[in-house]
Amino acid sequence: MGSAFDTLHAEALDDVILPQFAETVIYTPKNGTAVSISAIVIRDPVDGAATDRGATTRRPRELVVSITDVATPNSGGDTFGIKPMASDTTNVTYRLGGIAEQHAGGWRLLLS
Repeated sequence: MGSAFDTLHAEALDDVILPQFAETVIYTPKNGTAVSISAIVIRDPVDGAATDRGATTRRPRELVVSITDVATPNSGGDTFGIKPMASDTTNVTYRLGGIAEQHAGGWRLLLS
């Protein structure tokens, strides 16, 4: 960590932001053991023009996770078990597609 801002940002992510806004997801590192972590799940918006007005599946696209939970993301095999909607009861497995950015204390990860 570099600046005082970086330190505060990292502490805010772990202590304030994730506890308030995160969902529990199952993170499985490549060749590793699955663990439950907290992540902010960013999903596709609901398509108001869709012909099926009853559709409720919104595909998760991105995650914001703590560097404490995901120290070294590997887009060559890490997976995340995530509910398509926060209210669902069953997880769907998504692969880590890439790293959008790293910031003090966390990652913004792209799913595929």
